[in-house]
Amino acid sequence: MPTTSSKDPNAMDVDRIITTIDRLTTEQREKHIRENRCFNCHRVGHRADKCRVPKQDNNDNTRKFDNVPKTPNATKAMIRSLLTEMKEEEKKQVLEDLITDADF
Repeated sequence: MPTTSSKDPNAMDVDRIITTIDRLTTEQREKHIRENRCFNCHRVGHRADKCRVPKQDNNDNTRKFDNVPKTPNATKAMIRSLLTEMKEEEKKQVLEDLITDADF
């Protein structure tokens, strides 16, 4: 007998939380560790737990480009910026979807 489950609309979707370290490739993570780079601000010389730069909200890209003019070149740069934050397979899927999406 199937069970029905209802999600609490106020519950946090923990599966969607992605940290900065999750967005880095294995090579980038190894480089950060090897060079004593901060996983928050990416500067050399300290770790994220000692970083004085405010923690970056990695889950909110909605305001990232608020003050950027929406020209063709700026739009390409915004897309490129968003793609750099994705894993390789995700990038490929997004680009494939954009190419095949008739509404885009």
